[in-house]
Amino acid sequence: TERYLADNARYREELLRNFNTIVTENDLKWPQWTGSSVNSRQDWTLSALDWARRHEMAIKGHTLVWGSWRFTPAWLREHESEPDAVHAAALAHIRDVGHATADRAAWWDVLNEPMSHRNVIDLLGPARVAEWFMTARAALPRSRLVMNEFDLVGNGGNAKRRAEFVAYLK
Repeated sequence: TERYLADNARYREELLRNFNTIVTENDLKWPQWTGSSVNSRQDWTLSALDWARRHEMAIKGHTLVWGSWRFTPAWLREHESEPDAVHAAALAHIRDVGHATADRAAWWDVLNEPMSHRNVIDLLGPARVAEWFMTARAALPRSRLVMNEFDLVGNGGNAKRRAEFVAYLK
């Protein structure tokens, strides 16, 4: 336990010395947030966010919805033939995590990688995905809302993915 506490203290010191913004990686993703993952600890996550705020660090929440069965709680796929139930679950999740982090996170990835992780997105359609953003706006009135995608600019950029992403945004 002493080694663990020493590592935590060093990690916090390095964060404060080198960074002004944090992302908690997996802790705010749907399976971890709802307890569908072995590594789920909302109390630890909220405590970490509070620590970051006390030290004037900006927080980016990642991610409210990842539009693939692979990155949603396993139980959600049991409702694949019930799009209304899947949509209702997504909205409830957005409200839950949004209200819990509204005064903590400056930015939120509402939707992650919609060009490559689309099972849920294709099941529900663009109007319902837009509703995710409206629900996030209501739950997170002061946060900047983001749609995250990879290889749009970095790694030399992927012109085809970028064009598809821009069309999807519109």
